[in-house]
Amino acid sequence: MQKALAGAKAEAAKEQKLYTRPAAPRPPPDLVALAGDYASEEMGSAELRPDNGALVAALEETGAQLRLEPFDGTVFTVRLVPEGRFADVVAFWGDGPVGFADFEANAAGRPTRLRWTPKGQAYLWTKEPDATGAE
Repeated sequence: MQKALAGAKAEAAKEQKLYTRPAAPRPPPDLVALAGDYASEEMGSAELRPDNGALVAALEETGAQLRLEPFDGTVFTVRLVPEGRFADVVAFWGDGPVGFADFEANAAGRPTRLRWTPKGQAYLWTKEPDATGAE
């Protein structure tokens, strides 16, 4: 029992260190430019919108909301928002980060893709063009 507890504490410390922001993080990109509609074969559609210095991704298929908080440059930590049927999930598992997200841009510097990597998996969303055809 003591060995299992020590192992769990070591794993928790390792995870906490992983999500500790760098001492001098790079500034995040313009959150408004990152906002928009994204699509993924694995996860369906997501709408990203700025929210108090972060982004919130509303996942259409599941109703989940993910809060993307600036970490270092184009890298964000991701947390599940404890609302609706996901409130119990967060209450059980805790409100810590559930992975990282980063953004890719095209040659013109416009964001084109969002990659979310929760614990050994990777999901990719492609930004949909807006009404003017811009990505």
